[in-house]
Amino acid sequence: MSFFHSTLYHLRIYFRVGVAVFFNVLFPLLLFVLFGSLWGQKTPGYMVALITGVVAMNIASHGMMGVGKQIRIMYENQTLRYLHGLPISKSSYVGSYVLAMSLIALLSTWIISLAGGVLFMAWQPLSFYIHLTWASILGVFLFITAGFGLEFFGRLEEFKILYRHHKYVLLCDAFRIRYVFSL
Repeated sequence: MSFFHSTLYHLRIYFRVGVAVFFNVLFPLLLFVLFGSLWGQKTPGYMVALITGVVAMNIASHGMMGVGKQIRIMYENQTLRYLHGLPISKSSYVGSYVLAMSLIALLSTWIISLAGGVLFMAWQPLSFYIHLTWASILGVFLFITAGFGLEFFGRLEEFKILYRHHKYVLLCDAFRIRYVFSL
């Protein structure tokens, strides 16, 4: 079993779980459409702030809660020990899982930015979408690293409070950016 096949396996398994698809792909899109329809037509530049804010919130929650926590659960349930008998290494299995989840976060980024253009006519220059894609790739790996650190090394109560509330802080920052664009 190769790295490519293992990545496809993780993608297939992910898309079979409807709750995961809803909360990582459709719920951010629903938030984007809701806030965009409420305040998007009134304020110029708001849609750019909303796109980046919802994408940042989605990447942060997907990276910190979706990947690190699942790898820790695999470790605690001794799923990774079971891989000794399979024709794939543990590092290849974990790497393909990280890649699959990163591709899903990137897909969600593209869906949100496409919805901004189609639903609200908020098309941006191509450079915006290229920068958003690169920022999403960088953000996914940074938040996955932070999620690993919090899951495996951050057992203190202060880390747990930050871990629970990080997505709300990012959403509030997206609304703060709105006022900068309206000035």
